[in-house]
Amino acid sequence: MPEGDTIFRTARTLGRALVDKPVTGFRSTYPLLMRFNDDTPLVGQVVDGVESRGKWLLIHFSGGGTLVSHLLMSGSWHIYRPGERWQKPRFQMRIVIENSNYIAVGFQVPVAHMHTARSLVRDTRIPGSAMDVLSEEFDAEAAVVRVLGRGNEEIGDVLLHQHVMAGVGNGFKSAICFVTGLNP
Repeated sequence: MPEGDTIFRTARTLGRALVDKPVTGFRSTYPLLMRFNDDTPLVGQVVDGVESRGKWLLIHFSGGGTLVSHLLMSGSWHIYRPGERWQKPRFQMRIVIENSNYIAVGFQVPVAHMHTARSLVRDTRIPGSAMDVLSEEFDAEAAVVRVLGRGNEEIGDVLLHQHVMAGVGNGFKSAICFVTGLNP
């Protein structure tokens, strides 16, 4: 599973290709995404921002919708120029967002939902920015309090809990425990 740094870099790359550009095409193999698009067409809207929150990727549209995806073990986002050959087969495509310069393709993305600002706040699976270790809003002191508040759990499990510190996976957990000399 990609860790937070991979999702952070993916968000930054998608942002460079999509932000401040009008959407010229949208399609998905997920019926609920297409239903949202039927009710609130994304074509003509502008991508306002792309952000990572731990292991979640959020793409914000000017009409108020936010596409939220989690790559789990097999998902990935790729950027192509129009007409460029895709590196993965088309049958693995789950989401496509196009503008006049780029095509963003989500391959084998297993979790994808459209949210409004209100529904995003209510979705307890998606951590807030202050919990994301790579966010400018990350509050290290609050993270220490959350870690210490789970004193009855093994530190290895606590570090992986995304509502303690979002974005930490097995690789970083192992490195943190090694550097600090803690047994996970």
